[in-house]
Amino acid sequence: MKPIWRCIGWIALACGYTPLPATAQLVTVTPAAPRADDTVTIVFDATLGNAALRDYTGPVYLHTGLITGLPEDPSGWKYVQGEWGKDDKRMRMQAIGHNRYRFRMHIRSFYGLPADEPFLQLAFVFRNQNGSLIARDTGELDVYFPPLAVQRHGPLEKVRGLSAPGIDGLPEVLEDGSLLWRNATHYCRLRVIAPGVLHGYCAPNTVGSMPVSEAITGQITAPVPKIKHLNDGRISLSWGDGYRLEAGPGDMDFVVYRHNRQLLEGAPGVFFHQTDSSVGPVTGLRTYLQPQEHLYGAGGRALSPDRRGYRLYTYNIASRGYVKGEENLSMSLPVVMSSAGYGLFYDSYRRGYLDLGSTEAEVLEAGFKDSVLSWYILLGETPAELVQVYTALTGHQPLPPRWMLGYIQSRTQYPSPEAALQLTRQSVAAGYPVAAVVIHTDGSDAPVSAVPDSVVQALARIRVRTLLTAQPFLAEGSAAYQAADSLGYMTRTTSGQPFLMPDYPGGPAGLLDVFRPEAEAWYWAWYRRQMDLGVAGWVSYAGEPTPHPLRMQHLGGAAESLHNLYGLTWARLLYQQHQATWPDQRWVNLGRAGYAGIQRYGVLPWSGEPSRSWEALQAQPALLLGAGLGGVAYMHTCIGGVTGGPLDEELFVRWMQFGVFNPVMRVHGEADPFKPEPVFYSPATQQYVKKAILLRRTLLPYTYTLAWENSQTGLPFARQMNFYVPEDENLARLEDQYFWGRDLLVVPILQKGQRNRTVYLPAGQWVDWYSGSMYPGQQARMIPVSPDRIPVFVRAGAVLPVDETYSQADNGRMDSLFLHIFPDADGKASGKVYLDDGHTPQPGPAGAYRLIHIETSRKGDQHLLALETSGNGYPDEPNQYVLTLIWHEMDSPPASLRWNGTTLPVTAVVFEPTTRIIRLQITAYPGRKGRLILTQISPNK
Repeated sequence: MKPIWRCIGWIALACGYTPLPATAQLVTVTPAAPRADDTVTIVFDATLGNAALRDYTGPVYLHTGLITGLPEDPSGWKYVQGEWGKDDKRMRMQAIGHNRYRFRMHIRSFYGLPADEPFLQLAFVFRNQNGSLIARDTGELDVYFPPLAVQRHGPLEKVRGLSAPGIDGLPEVLEDGSLLWRNATHYCRLRVIAPGVLHGYCAPNTVGSMPVSEAITGQITAPVPKIKHLNDGRISLSWGDGYRLEAGPGDMDFVVYRHNRQLLEGAPGVFFHQTDSSVGPVTGLRTYLQPQEHLYGAGGRALSPDRRGYRLYTYNIASRGYVKGEENLSMSLPVVMSSAGYGLFYDSYRRGYLDLGSTEAEVLEAGFKDSVLSWYILLGETPAELVQVYTALTGHQPLPPRWMLGYIQSRTQYPSPEAALQLTRQSVAAGYPVAAVVIHTDGSDAPVSAVPDSVVQALARIRVRTLLTAQPFLAEGSAAYQAADSLGYMTRTTSGQPFLMPDYPGGPAGLLDVFRPEAEAWYWAWYRRQMDLGVAGWVSYAGEPTPHPLRMQHLGGAAESLHNLYGLTWARLLYQQHQATWPDQRWVNLGRAGYAGIQRYGVLPWSGEPSRSWEALQAQPALLLGAGLGGVAYMHTCIGGVTGGPLDEELFVRWMQFGVFNPVMRVHGEADPFKPEPVFYSPATQQYVKKAILLRRTLLPYTYTLAWENSQTGLPFARQMNFYVPEDENLARLEDQYFWGRDLLVVPILQKGQRNRTVYLPAGQWVDWYSGSMYPGQQARMIPVSPDRIPVFVRAGAVLPVDETYSQADNGRMDSLFLHIFPDADGKASGKVYLDDGHTPQPGPAGAYRLIHIETSRKGDQHLLALETSGNGYPDEPNQYVLTLIWHEMDSPPASLRWNGTTLPVTAVVFEPTTRIIRLQITAYPGRKGRLILTQISPNK
């Protein structure tokens, strides 16, 4: 097994530390304050912590590493010992009775710790032979000894509460309407750059202009605000739809209003801190929080959607086997959205923190290890509006190919490409509509996995695409490493030597320096060779990157300063190379880490490597929601969990049912001690899983329309419950249900054995997708839970496009569509469906596509349906669309029916009195309008 990279962050010996008194003797170590040259005795009590090995009668094994605590090198577990999943006799513990086990070792010799590397902590987990039982601390945390009284990200904690020197006095008003504050050392500028955006920038006086942003891509058309000097000496700027900014004589004192309602106030504003040499310069912004304000976003984190009260870090960290409560993961985005009608995007990829009312309950403070700070105040009435403003600045996600919205299989590693082919054939033969399979067979001997073209072609014959894995680490002895090193493409030490990590999984390895422009063509050639064979896309691992020692040097700076930018740079270079090589194809790249704006390079991120546990599943909905607010709409889960945990078929089913409502539906996990693919589960489980995948296929037109909408507006697939009505306090903290687009409400089952589920229905009316029952909104209801599905509700007033004729052979041509019409109380409903060829890139609104708009209304017994189409069509567009209308909430059959002025026979209409549904077919033609008049038989006749 690979090391469990539980990165504990910046623990600096320079800060000093003291052991904490033990609160529970899960592990005792003698001596109690061990040093590197001590021989220690470790005693593990299996009844404590998560108690996974309580009363276990087989052999227990130690899996262990060191935290060395170099101030410049927070790489997590190092010098890992133990061969996972095997009878590693060297790591077998001695049973001493009463659920207790003992192990003795000499620290330096056992781990191979170099003499010049300081020892800080021992790190442990405990397992049975095959690793299906893993004992950790409570909360599924790894065990560290001794526990230390230091903050997890040390040095940045030392600037907490400091804000000096400030900038006092009234600002100068410049010709473009911007405000300029200045003191003896620094200047700050604040200006309106768009109707819904303010931009602030602060730097030392020696810095003449703002650096080029890695995140911002939108065209800035700055409106000139109206300037007014108020009687009390304050300055007022007003613009747009009722927006106003007032600046006073205090320490960068500013307040933002909309229609006289206060949105945001500086507290006191920007601060600078440069007194601690171990930290370096830190620049930040302080703003006040209102009592009922909720804060969302900050990237993909295993936390509740409302992040107020947390202190979070903007430093991408891979956490293997995480569960709910993990604050820092691989996609930490410095953007926060407020229920008060504003957002804050801190455009800094440097190491930083977001204190969301943790230290001071009424203050939001952000700080970054940099001498400059660029930030954007985003303005909008709802989170929906704020996301659109933010993605207009940072870019929209290009459409992936349509097949990427299908069902995908993956595992950590297959024995061989041929084994992956055989298993995929087995899955397809068993009735699973596999759209793609991810093949990972290599370690770090090359930047990409490789497969024979015969395997790619054999998969294509059964209509399955091949995705391969890629990673930026190269093993020291490999030919790829030697070639890259000889060309100067690997990262270096401060003295210019190749930087090797001796504790990398699988042996010493180096890291490709993606910041070297000359390296780009070299590593792209590895990708192109495989894509020339027919490989359809990539899965990019370890882009945080993990590990990333701070002593490592890149072209352009040290590892820490460029850490968060690594994944974005890697993604950008691959995207641009692909666009230049195959401009007529859409790009597929699943990635794990990045920075703000990464969505515009087509990355489809996943939420890291959760454990196989209910606690990990419970974290996934909020991960999707938080990332989506930061523009990263394709965040998705590894269905089933990746590592650890016993076989739990109910967990797998519930995870799969939740996975239906993820932007990417991908099963993934380790193959030991049990395999992740559905064909290896029981017949009953497979029945439930197939039903979930069928629902995914059925909803493809709706989901693909959401993908198109995201490419145009930035709106995510998964949307938190107060996405449209932030003032509804009943919705503010809901974390176990969410909108899928505008029209579906999804209620995952996240508890083992759950047979009833409380659901909060928002304003309006909601229709149970399965039963057709309609419920009024703004209330909580107890819903019975079935093992074969999770609750799904449709908004009354929606027209939901689905495809009941989809097959793997045609990949969803969608010339025969089914439109479910769910009228509201007034008989109104509306919706749209986006259609194209599924693979040609879409260059904006003028691209090759067809968009069908449907709207219904009612007048007495007459139901009217208006259909309009837009777009220029697309290659191989059908010359007509057969539309099956499924009209819900209809109390009687039709008396007459007219479509575009032609009377249709009512005998062709099916009326189902028990479900109150009318079914009929009409034919629509691209580029033409349509009008349907359905007159019902009056219930009184």
